[in-house]
Amino acid sequence: MQIIELTIANFRPYYGEVTIEPRTESNHPLILVRGKNDTGKTSLFTALRFCLYGAETRDERSEHINRTAVEESSGTTRVEMTLLHDDDIFTIERGIEYNQTDNADNRRAVEWYREVRGPDEDVVSREDSESTYRKFINRILPENISRFFLFDAEELQRFEQSHDETVRESIETILGIQEIENAIGDLENRKTKFDRDFAEYESTASEVSELREELGEVIDELESIGDENEGEISEKQDKKQTKEQNLRDIRKKLDEIKDTKDLRNERDKLEQSLKEDKEELKETIADRDELRREVGPIMAARGRQVFRDEYEIEGTSGEADFLNQLMKRDNCVCGDQITDKKYEEIAERYRKLRSPNRRRLASLMQISRGVDTNVTSELNRYTQYQASIRRLNNTIDEISTEIEELQSKIDKIEESEKADLKDKETQLNKEIGETQKEINQLKERKGELKSERERLKTRISGMDEAESEAERLREMSVLAERCRNAFKDIKSELVDSRRESVEQHASDTFRQLTNRPDYYEGLEITENYELRVLTPNARRSLADQDPSAGQTQIIAYSFIAGLSEYTTRNAPVVIDTPIGRLDPEHKANLVEFYHEFSDQVVILYQPNELTEDDIEVMHNYISKHFRIKIRDDDKSASTIEELPDIMSAAKETSQ
Repeated sequence: MQIIELTIANFRPYYGEVTIEPRTESNHPLILVRGKNDTGKTSLFTALRFCLYGAETRDERSEHINRTAVEESSGTTRVEMTLLHDDDIFTIERGIEYNQTDNADNRRAVEWYREVRGPDEDVVSREDSESTYRKFINRILPENISRFFLFDAEELQRFEQSHDETVRESIETILGIQEIENAIGDLENRKTKFDRDFAEYESTASEVSELREELGEVIDELESIGDENEGEISEKQDKKQTKEQNLRDIRKKLDEIKDTKDLRNERDKLEQSLKEDKEELKETIADRDELRREVGPIMAARGRQVFRDEYEIEGTSGEADFLNQLMKRDNCVCGDQITDKKYEEIAERYRKLRSPNRRRLASLMQISRGVDTNVTSELNRYTQYQASIRRLNNTIDEISTEIEELQSKIDKIEESEKADLKDKETQLNKEIGETQKEINQLKERKGELKSERERLKTRISGMDEAESEAERLREMSVLAERCRNAFKDIKSELVDSRRESVEQHASDTFRQLTNRPDYYEGLEITENYELRVLTPNARRSLADQDPSAGQTQIIAYSFIAGLSEYTTRNAPVVIDTPIGRLDPEHKANLVEFYHEFSDQVVILYQPNELTEDDIEVMHNYISKHFRIKIRDDDKSASTIEELPDIMSAAKETSQ
């Protein structure tokens, strides 16, 4: 695979359309791309990955949309890569459609697409599923191995931190080993199918039927038991690994348990605050109780107010006397004549005023006037006391709860946490041992079942009633098993052979690149593809050797060089920030080596990373030199131009 053209449109800082042609010539594998900080160098690297593998979330896609373009109008962010693979030309295009917005911070991906155009027709259309695209890209450069071809050199020092099964599969894919593993799996599936078909096509005779049923049960049990990759053995292995991880977590927690000094200090402060609040509550209750002694007069005054508001008491005695005199006259004091109707109304009013209940209310009203109190002021003060008491009670409850929680934490840490963790540690150790015993028993049972399966197949095949189809299936099953075993042997030998070859090339490269070739003897690659550093007196992991960040970067470079030398995937190597933290000697060695990585090596560098002298050293291996720069007409946008003179950018840097 070689990238021969790349077009970027409205992608991150690249406003409008930018096209470069990074095709390399024979014996000139290097493509240099120079860019200052914040001009779009890493965005170019991101565009390459996006075109090949897309984005996981809508937010990530939205971030790719150019800010200027989205404020101008609705449109499409697009990356188009044309590549040469096995003498065929393919074009991969990914796009993100967006709507115009006045604020670029609110830009949002509306729709997105990807398609692949081949020499004669579409290989993957926009309507095809993602799995269809994955089948295409996996033939060229699967995503799980891209980390070894498209990488930021500053991140290489983290390479050794992860060597899980995914990394192992990625490396074996690069070396062509995974294809053999896939073939082994296919042959195992075929053998299982042949075995099942063999059981179905066997003679209908009663004895043969019984044997066939027994054989089917053996095959089912064998399939159920499985191996390290599937079935009961795999489940037990997963269960064991989970318990081992839990054990590591518990041991980590035991190491991380701290003392309770801070918790105790916090509790003591809360207890002091609780004491002060209780004293304040006691004083407030005393003041309230003192005020309660005045409740009688206060309530009397309030009663007077109620009587005055709710009953017509004022003037009860004087009004009655006045009405009595008025009923003896023919005319009102105002001069009007008192009619019969008016006389009856005055008489009715006089009778009400002279009733016993009315006279008692008037008497009580007279008494209440003698009570001297400031009702509103006293009631407000009483209400304030009650509010303070409620507030203090709530505060005391809250502080008491906090103290209980802190004490609980202290007790848990000091009295039970370590003991509980120790108990769990002991239990997990026991369970891990029991699980391993179960795994061993399953493997023993699997061996017994294999022997039983072959015995049953031999008996069935030897019977006169055996049909020709059953015989053919038996032979196919045997052949599939032989082929599978042969592939296993081939894989085992190939793994060792390829690992040794990669190890030798990585060691040679490391001694060539390191600034201490007299001290380091090379690198060793374990079965899990972990790296060991060889010195005259030791063989250590990177963690034990603890090399500098720059030396770790050189080790990772060396390992990737070994993989590139023996890969079955001829892919370009794209390096962002190539020098990173390297010292001058490491840098000089690496500059002389870059052209050996691949048939196409794209180096995205900052001006201070490669000098004019460095580029002069690489001059004979450089096909093209590009420069990323800020556009003259828009200081927020970047563009890429090819330099007519390979040394041009380097001369600018040195000036």
